[in-house]
Amino acid sequence: MAAPYARAAPSLQTFEIESSGRSGRCYRGLILANGLRVLLASDPSAEKAAAAMNVRVGTLSDPRSLPGLAHFCEHMLFLGTETFPDEDEFDRYITSNGGESNAYTELEDTRYFFSVAAFALPGALERFSGFFSTALFTESATAGEVSAIDSEHTNNLQDDDWRFYQLLKLRMMPSHPFSAFDTGNRQTLRGGDAIARAALLQFYAEHYIASEMSLAIVAPLPLRELQRLAIANFGRLPARSAPRASAAYESLPLPFTGGQGATLTLMRPIVEERTLSVVWCVPKVDSSLWDLAKPDVIWSQLLQSPRGLASALRSAGLILDLDASSAFGDFASGDAETGAFATLSAEFRLTEAGLRRWPEVTSALFSYLRLLRDGGVPGHVFSEARLMRELSLRYAEPLQPYDFAPVAAAAMPHFEPSRWVSGPVLLFDGAEAEVDRVLQRTAEPRDAILTLTADELPGSTPNVEPIYGTQYGSLRVQPEVWARSSSLVLTPPLPNRFLPSDLRIRPPPAAASAARHAAHPAPRLLQLAPSTRLYHLQDTVFRLPYAYAFLQVRGA
Repeated sequence: MAAPYARAAPSLQTFEIESSGRSGRCYRGLILANGLRVLLASDPSAEKAAAAMNVRVGTLSDPRSLPGLAHFCEHMLFLGTETFPDEDEFDRYITSNGGESNAYTELEDTRYFFSVAAFALPGALERFSGFFSTALFTESATAGEVSAIDSEHTNNLQDDDWRFYQLLKLRMMPSHPFSAFDTGNRQTLRGGDAIARAALLQFYAEHYIASEMSLAIVAPLPLRELQRLAIANFGRLPARSAPRASAAYESLPLPFTGGQGATLTLMRPIVEERTLSVVWCVPKVDSSLWDLAKPDVIWSQLLQSPRGLASALRSAGLILDLDASSAFGDFASGDAETGAFATLSAEFRLTEAGLRRWPEVTSALFSYLRLLRDGGVPGHVFSEARLMRELSLRYAEPLQPYDFAPVAAAAMPHFEPSRWVSGPVLLFDGAEAEVDRVLQRTAEPRDAILTLTADELPGSTPNVEPIYGTQYGSLRVQPEVWARSSSLVLTPPLPNRFLPSDLRIRPPPAAASAARHAAHPAPRLLQLAPSTRLYHLQDTVFRLPYAYAFLQVRGA
């Protein structure tokens, strides 16, 4: 359900922005008369300026007859506008002024961003704004850019993350747009012919409207100047009303059909690896609550907690590593999350013994999730997570402008304006009930999607995936194999005794205080032993609650 701040506003609105205050940046939130959300960040210490635009449309909105169209549209916006028709103008201006630019397409979002020398920001914004109002989509550029997309696809053919991603799509419902090939190639985009170009124009006109966009600008300029630049360049973006892009599919059933947990997909990789991947698709009852409570973050931390599941499997010699996250794979399209559902994954890097004994790894995984579901997640997990995120917001080193702008633009559609900076970091109330709901969904193997990737597999791989040519097969496993209890000793997460409770900076010893202005203050020797020396040097300049440890080991 759309939040009220996500639609067009009748006139300019301004908002105070919650932040740590430590970064030295001053923030202001705007919603322009055309509905565009704008976050301004004035940073006197920034060496460069940066901006990013997030558009709420992505690969899930590709026409079924033209897979990859959203990605194609992303490429085309860099190749000329009515005011600056030269196809190389934007890139030439950015690079000649010490900057860089990029863009990428996700399931429901497309993001464009750049950095540039601060004095060149006005010219960069003038050129950038045309992307979203007067892109040309010339016939010559349309046909030519298909080659760039096809080249990207060719490079991906030998990437096992992309191959896994597409193989996973074979286990989705064909009627759901998530199942489609989404990066595109020369064949799916018809070589950029007249039909493809007409579809681009329609896609752009339908989805690139101000109320579905979010702009972030950070620069060493005053807020009033940044506001003037934002309004002058982006106030003219299209302001018409239109259905949200997600309205076409958000009411569909989940992309994965239930009951697939008794089938193990076998994948043969290009690069040698031994990986067991388990993926779930979890519906979001309330997407706004999900964004605030972040149950996916807590769920991931539970699986990776010290002395928990990963530790037990390592001690048994079955895994090298466990990566639990709210998106699967490490592919460029990234985020496997929408307003209607999120994917959760647990990826185990197996030892040779773990590959032979992969049923024990899955047994331990589901035993651990059932332990948390049935016994409840300890309350300290939530309080510790909230504390760490509060400290992160308060003391974290600020991101550089080129990194900050796209992260901020991506978050803005999900939070009310005052929380455009703090919302993605802080963990708000409601996580306990949401995590319980996620555990109910993931603790049983019935709806899990399981893939074993290795050169030596417990079955044959007679099939070939048509896009990437991946060899794969499947193995039917009885449900009781997945559901049996693990023989490993598994315990819920224990309290973290290393979390700070007092962040006051202690006064330095007199000697250190006297030496604070020395060119090279010397550390104090705290411990001297036959084989160990321990030194300490207290910072007396920045006075922040950070600690750094440097170890030097010398052989005999």
